[in-house]
Amino acid sequence: MTKAVRPGFHSLGRLLGLTAVATVLASCGATSTTHTTPAPKTNKIPKAGKTLVYEDSGGLLLQEEMKVFIQPFEKKTGIHVEVVAPVNFAAIQAQVAAGHVNVDLVEFSSEYAPEYCGTVLQPITQYFDMSQYYPQYVVSKCGVPESTFLHEFFYNKKDFPTNPPTTWADLFDPTKYPGTRAFWNNGDGTNFEQAELAAGVAPSKVDPINYSRALSEFTKIRSDIVYWSTPAEAIQMMQSGSVAIMDGWGPFATDAVINGATNYVREPANPIFLYNQFLVPKGAPDLGAALEFIKFATAKEQQLKLVETYPEGPTNRAVHPTHFASSVLKAFYPGNFLASGVGTNVAWRASHFPQMETEWTNWVQGVTK
Repeated sequence: MTKAVRPGFHSLGRLLGLTAVATVLASCGATSTTHTTPAPKTNKIPKAGKTLVYEDSGGLLLQEEMKVFIQPFEKKTGIHVEVVAPVNFAAIQAQVAAGHVNVDLVEFSSEYAPEYCGTVLQPITQYFDMSQYYPQYVVSKCGVPESTFLHEFFYNKKDFPTNPPTTWADLFDPTKYPGTRAFWNNGDGTNFEQAELAAGVAPSKVDPINYSRALSEFTKIRSDIVYWSTPAEAIQMMQSGSVAIMDGWGPFATDAVINGATNYVREPANPIFLYNQFLVPKGAPDLGAALEFIKFATAKEQQLKLVETYPEGPTNRAVHPTHFASSVLKAFYPGNFLASGVGTNVAWRASHFPQMETEWTNWVQGVTK
């Protein structure tokens, strides 16, 4: 069913500020109503074939998707899902350009939806009632939001038994909080946004990035930084207790805590929210199967199963989990931070990835001081 999988890149970003949206949603939810708003008219999903080629970013999320999305979908529909991981978007671009596409559905970074809509990706929101999703995760007519997760940091209680670091500013304060920090060695992540928040930038203004300001924060802790390139490396660091603070993706760090790295505690109260998108390449051989899978995976029942057993949050507004597979999952549930979480500007980031990568690499290599 699956081909070889290696840890993939989780998608990044969000177009709207979470605090404002969450406040509006909470307000709406508290207001009683006596009428039901009819669902908007949607296009009929084309007839599906017998095989769906699904390209996924891989890693821990794909392992969970196999249990809560893929295998149940195969059982319910009789459609065989061929999984390819990780995503090779350059290859997809080449296939679309050549007119010979062999991928039906892609799960990938949110930035790709607005950046490649109409050129590499085809519009798909017309087939769904998009009001069922949290509006801050709907960023393009070429993407349907799959799930959400957090970028945050985890401190080691052995290194900070009292008065631990709890804010982004604390993460970048080596005087008050000495010790090794582990960061993802990649400019596409949220390293810049974290540094902007540490510098006192308002959450709604972390993008566009002020590289000089952000890198000044990193320069303060340069001698304390070690880097990880894959979630597996980061998990090993946490399990061995070799770093005072682990910065990175909530899902892998939460998994590490559940599986033995119990000395690590998550912070801050305002993590950065991220989310993945379902995308369909132009010329996909089986549009019907792709759309049926999206419909299945983003429905309330399957989204609930995902967030109860895996450290991610739902994109479907009807999902409100009450039973979790562990107390850690309950405590670290992304939905707990909807009102305080920080978003990024997906459209801006999508068009600035090359510069972000260059600025980060130059700083790591010492070209930028």
